[in-house]
Amino acid sequence: MSGLGSVRPGVEPAETPPIRGRFRDVLRAEDGSALLDTGWRSNVIVDSAWRLVSALLANERGVRGILYWALGRGDPGWDEAPIQADPRTSRLREEVDRIPVGREAIRHLDLQGRSRSRPGPTLEVGLTVSWEDGPRTLREFGLVGGDAEERIGTGYLVNYVIHPRLEVSPGRTLERRLRLTFQPEGRTRWIELPEHWLGEAPVNEVDGVGPVFAASLGEVGVHTLGDLAALEPSRQTGGIPFVRLVELRAKARLALRAATEIRAGPDFHPRTAWDVLITPSDELAGAVNASAEEVERVREKVSALELTLGHPFLRRITVGELMGVG
Repeated sequence: MSGLGSVRPGVEPAETPPIRGRFRDVLRAEDGSALLDTGWRSNVIVDSAWRLVSALLANERGVRGILYWALGRGDPGWDEAPIQADPRTSRLREEVDRIPVGREAIRHLDLQGRSRSRPGPTLEVGLTVSWEDGPRTLREFGLVGGDAEERIGTGYLVNYVIHPRLEVSPGRTLERRLRLTFQPEGRTRWIELPEHWLGEAPVNEVDGVGPVFAASLGEVGVHTLGDLAALEPSRQTGGIPFVRLVELRAKARLALRAATEIRAGPDFHPRTAWDVLITPSDELAGAVNASAEEVERVREKVSALELTLGHPFLRRITVGELMGVG
């Protein structure tokens, strides 16, 4: 089956599936106030990450995924003459600490950064650490896995970051989050979509996505409405006509926007979306203690869902659930 990817003019296709890494550091004082917040910054996925992927896919004995944070003091010369991280790096310049990554520190996220219960396009690894035995000067870090042990320098380095000097003295806490997004070819990168739980709904809730289309989409990693909304279609659609795929994506995006914009009083909440659509305006206004104007505003948003989602979904979902309050 052909993929859903496309190659932009003048851009050579990557030889490996792209992974994008970003991190954010927050340094907190003893009272919890933020002394530093770097915001989200990019980091380098190093070559040894692909060797780890290869070993995992080959079921090599003793090889596992992410196991430790590797923290290093790096080179003091970087303070005066900063350098860029090199993707050929396989070890930190001067690793000083190694902290295990527990299962609870790893979360699956969707493309909008929301938690999900099953594997998704983004993996977030968190770290909260402080030291009471003295200050730590940090300038570099990475995640290590594979056959990594607590012993410094072991394992496969996944990513590498060189950052401005960070002083973590006793009483201070470093909160670090790293996100690895596995971006399948053909998916829109970092598209800004409304955040709504509807994005986690199965893709076949979209009107027009039957078993055949759902199976084709599933083969390229599109399982949810949010996945479909973030899709960047091409003319190699694996059996789904290009124009049809664009239409389905538009429906998914419209559904997310409409659901996010629904505002209704509490008497609307127990009513299903279908009730809102089929109940005469005057009757509905009296039943929910609302003005005719409010009824029309709510109905306008729900009507957009009728254009985009299957009727069975609208018959069972309530206005309150769409608003996240029921």
